[in-house]
Amino acid sequence: MLFARYQSRLLVWLASLSLLVAFVGAMTVQFIGGARLLETAAGIPYETGLLIFGISIALYTAFGGFRASVLNDTMQGLVMLIGTVVLLIGVVHAAGGLSNASTDLANHRSATGYATRR
Repeated sequence: MLFARYQSRLLVWLASLSLLVAFVGAMTVQFIGGARLLETAAGIPYETGLLIFGISIALYTAFGGFRASVLNDTMQGLVMLIGTVVLLIGVVHAAGGLSNASTDLANHRSATGYATRR
């Protein structure tokens, strides 16, 4: 599509290379995060967790394909959205309502030793 619009092979190569670098960086961070999660939550050594996480992602993608990955990301986004809304409602309820939460926050900010910008 880039070539059809801009008629530049250089632009296509630069865009492809930058996407490759970005995806490798994003995948690396996700693999590290997954391995750290397994290490912290299950006591699995980091290297083993990294191997487990990497193999499971490779198998999932190989058998499910890109469509399965997109569906998984959509479901994950919905779960995070619903969780955020539920958490927000729970926090507001625990604070005794929005007005009470605002009052408590104002009182907390006026406490001695709290740095404020004016």
